[in-house]
Amino acid sequence: MTAKPGRVGIGVCADLEGSSGLDLEGSSGLDLRVLRRELAEAVPNVHVEVVPDLCSRPEQTPEIASRAGARRLVLGLCARPASRHDFQAWARKAGLDPFALELVSLKGVRTGSVAAALLAAAAARARAFAGSEPEQLKLELLAFERKRSRRALFSLPPITYRAVAGIEQESCLGARCGLCVSACPFGAIEMIDGRPSVDRAGCMSCGVCVTTCPTEAIRFPGASLPQYEAEIAALLSVERAALFFGCRHGPGDGAAPAAVGWLPVEVPCLGMVTSGWILQALAGGASVVGLLSCGERCRSGCAAAVRDRVEYVRALLRRLGASSPNERVMVVPGDVSRPAPRPAALAGQPSPHRRRSLTLSDPAATAEAVLKLAERLGAARDLTLVSGASPLGLVALRKETCTACGACAAACPTGALDAEEGGEGTLISYDAGLCVPCGRCARACPEADTLSVRAATDLAALTSRRVVLKREPAARCRRCGRPVAPAAMLDRVRALLQDEEGADRLLEVLTELCPDCRELEAM
Repeated sequence: MTAKPGRVGIGVCADLEGSSGLDLEGSSGLDLRVLRRELAEAVPNVHVEVVPDLCSRPEQTPEIASRAGARRLVLGLCARPASRHDFQAWARKAGLDPFALELVSLKGVRTGSVAAALLAAAAARARAFAGSEPEQLKLELLAFERKRSRRALFSLPPITYRAVAGIEQESCLGARCGLCVSACPFGAIEMIDGRPSVDRAGCMSCGVCVTTCPTEAIRFPGASLPQYEAEIAALLSVERAALFFGCRHGPGDGAAPAAVGWLPVEVPCLGMVTSGWILQALAGGASVVGLLSCGERCRSGCAAAVRDRVEYVRALLRRLGASSPNERVMVVPGDVSRPAPRPAALAGQPSPHRRRSLTLSDPAATAEAVLKLAERLGAARDLTLVSGASPLGLVALRKETCTACGACAAACPTGALDAEEGGEGTLISYDAGLCVPCGRCARACPEADTLSVRAATDLAALTSRRVVLKREPAARCRRCGRPVAPAAMLDRVRALLQDEEGADRLLEVLTELCPDCRELEAM
């Protein structure tokens, strides 16, 4: 069958129908006929088949792709695969992108609706995969101690693929931003000639840069924002979903999260999961969000940041008036053996049966979710949470010393500050929903103690959207009447130069004439 770009193939291990693939006492297995029917209804344009011995025979992957006529594959397995790279290599042999394959562990899942939700979410994620470029893949030799099937030892090369971050220069703000440079825990991104550059050898594929970039200029195969947006939106169709974020390299020897009521979302590193992701999940209908941290073993050193984000979200929920915030957001024990808690739904929770869209791009993700939760919970409009872990910033401007020069807006990487020049003068405006507390605006301001920024979540500022911080009329050219510059800025220039010898003529030219008329005056 000819492969179709938008078609997704789903293979389900036949051992799931019965007790052989399940290790929980009293489990009776899944009814795979019902599961296939539910998937056909939930996922359009999908091919679903039950495959014998799928978990132990990854070499069947090319045949499944061929029968499905698909360029994207989802495999439902009865156990977490000990050899993910074998499946990936066989997918590559079938001509598929190695990251166009999604593996879903259904170990211990006894409910067909949960299994269908996990597979449908993986299919949505696969469909949102935009493909990878050669420069975004890094070949690595497999570690000798890694488990491999006997057949793979003779039929597959001893290599695996690792995705590395790539930067789309057309979308990148360059030296104006640089947030990815400071965020990379491995120092693999550096600024070269005013543009960020990724050291492929140093990139450890954690994905932290993906959720740090304000313009979504970071490309990371298999872990892109559109993929996670599609996956999480699909999982939120489950009533009172208990969402679970787990590190791909974290502990995985215990029960599968789905076996004890969690709906898992696997990420390259938990440092990739921002406060905005957690809040979006809660605003979208999740009753609880769990995070499985690697703790002090975290190779990217993000354990402290994860704890800070959890505490920030809990504090925010508490201020918004949500009940049991510590039960709604939690760090899950490493063995994932405790059942997911089921706190009462948040007030006015949306219907779980309607597929919804969401954004995971911060700071918009946090701002949008805060407004939704505040409206739902009836929070006071003057609520402010000052926290060093707040992903949102709050700018304060002293109008009396601001010259409307626009240096702050030119330095702002997210567009929170904007300087608009018109015939009547200059407007400095601000949108708190786009503000991250990076401090670049304050450092760029030439006037001392005029502009400051702090890490804070302010509901009134978010509700107000974009507001005018400074309105400064323009001084006009004495020859042609066109705008010269903001009047306050020219007053500041006069104050700086008035005591300089011979400054009178220079001041006259700079403050009373537009650039075109200055040239005429010099002729």
